[in-house]
Amino acid sequence: MDLFSTTALNRVVEELPLNPAFFLNTFFTTAETSNTEDIKFDSVKGRRLISPLVSPIVAGKVIREKGYKTQSLAPAYIKDKRVFNLQQLELQRQQIEMQQLQLEQQRLQLQQSTDRELQRQLEFEKQQAELYRKRHSEPPQSKNKAKNPN
Repeated sequence: MDLFSTTALNRVVEELPLNPAFFLNTFFTTAETSNTEDIKFDSVKGRRLISPLVSPIVAGKVIREKGYKTQSLAPAYIKDKRVFNLQQLELQRQQIEMQQLQLEQQRLQLQQSTDRELQRQLEFEKQQAELYRKRHSEPPQSKNKAKNPN
C-alpha cells in the first residue's frame, strides 16, 4: 500500500485531532477588552489606491481621502436555558461511583487470581526442581553391587 495515496492520506486527515479554536488562535491572536456593551468598528469607503513608483525628484500627487464611518454593534447574549437538576446530577455521580467500585472489585479479583496462579506455578516449579535434584544427585547403582553385597 502506498503511504501517499489519496485513500491513505484521507484516512490520516480523518484521524487528526480537530482544533476547535483554530480560527481564534490563528487570526485573532490579540484580544482587546472594553467596559461598554457594544462593539465599535470603522469602515472606510472608497477604492484602495496603490502608490506609484516614481522618480524621487518628481513630486507626488495629493490624494484626498473620503474619511471613515464608525459603526456600532451590540452582540447577542448567550443564555443557557437548561434546567439545573440537582437530583439528576446526584444520580449521575452515584452511577459513576458504582462503576468505579465495580472496576476496583474486578481489579482486586484479577489481582488475587493472578497471585494464586503465580503461587501455584512457583510451587510446581519448586517440586520439579526438587525431584530433578533428587533424581540426579543419587549415585547410580551397578548391577554387580546389587548381587554381591561384599
